[in-house]
Amino acid sequence: MENVIRKVVGEASEEVKAIFEDGLKESLKVLEVSKSATIIEAEKMHESTKRQAETLRLRVLSGVELTTRNKLLDLTEQMMNEVFQKTFGRIEKITSSDRYKTSIKRLLEEGVDAVASKDLVVSCNKKDAKILKAIAEEVANERKVNIRVAEEAIESIGGVQVRNSDGTMFYDNTIEARMERLKPLLRKGIAPLFMSKE
Repeated sequence: MENVIRKVVGEASEEVKAIFEDGLKESLKVLEVSKSATIIEAEKMHESTKRQAETLRLRVLSGVELTTRNKLLDLTEQMMNEVFQKTFGRIEKITSSDRYKTSIKRLLEEGVDAVASKDLVVSCNKKDAKILKAIAEEVANERKVNIRVAEEAIESIGGVQVRNSDGTMFYDNTIEARMERLKPLLRKGIAPLFMSKE
């Protein structure tokens, strides 16, 4: 009886051991597959987090660059306005000189050429009206055109505005308009002063 019990217990023990080993092998396989899937998922999450961090970094960097560019534009504009104010101050001082008469004549001739009409009306500020009347007559004779100086004065430091008699063509050759046309060149000259030299 004892032998039979030993034999049954031994067989049962071997069977349990085999079942346990099979279960262990199966569990290890499942664990290995799960481990691989977890590693792949973790790598995907890591890559996604890296991409999100890079996107955020680029967004922050872009915002900083935009802010810097705007500040640079503001500073450039401030400098240009200062340059213009100083220039206007100097120009006002020379508008009473003989050189200024030559400048008015040149400004008028440019306006006459730009409008390209036989009948012209020119305008200027109050202070330049007397000078312009004498110069207008001279230019009219030289260019073989009719030039009438407008009675109403314009608000300007100096220079002239020229239009054809029906007002369809107009050329602003005042000092302010000329300075305004120079702004892009001035901006181009000032901007490099703020760029860092590496």
